[in-house]
Amino acid sequence: MTRLSDVQLIEAAKNGSQEAVAVLYERHLPFLLAQSRTYAGADLEPHDLVHEAWIRILGDLHRFTPRKSFRSWAVTVLRNLGRDEASRRSRRKELLFQHRVDLSGPFCDDREKHAQRARARQVKQLMEPLTARQRLALLLHVGQRASSGEVSRAMGCAPPTVRTTCFFALERIRSELRYLGRRAAG
Repeated sequence: MTRLSDVQLIEAAKNGSQEAVAVLYERHLPFLLAQSRTYAGADLEPHDLVHEAWIRILGDLHRFTPRKSFRSWAVTVLRNLGRDEASRRSRRKELLFQHRVDLSGPFCDDREKHAQRARARQVKQLMEPLTARQRLALLLHVGQRASSGEVSRAMGCAPPTVRTTCFFALERIRSELRYLGRRAAG
């Protein structure tokens, strides 16, 4: 698979080849990481931006046209995602500044504990369909912010396998969230 062109790998990925996805990811990750440092800004980790962009790239593979290079298309997705995230952060800061609320009070602690428990239940429910390996990779890499190298040593696999495992676990969670959203709306 590593000898195939990007266009051939994309076609294989469109047909469900996880190996093609992994080869594309490993081939373009160093370049995307280098580019992400430009677009990530101070509040966003470059690896997180690349992973979010990669999820969007895979979701939009059907839009890719071979007239353009895959690398430039991927960087465009990365750049747009970085700009969107910077804009979102800026709006959040403005809203927080405009609507300052004094949250100190006798009921604040109880509300916060209740909200934390509710979030913990939601996360547990979303992680139930994942395999034990996916849960472990997410817990260490995303939850504990361990590097993919540290997680790979703990799990006995290669760093790209950790990133791919996390990617597919997050994709499964997003799919479940979309399903729950449609179910709630309909």
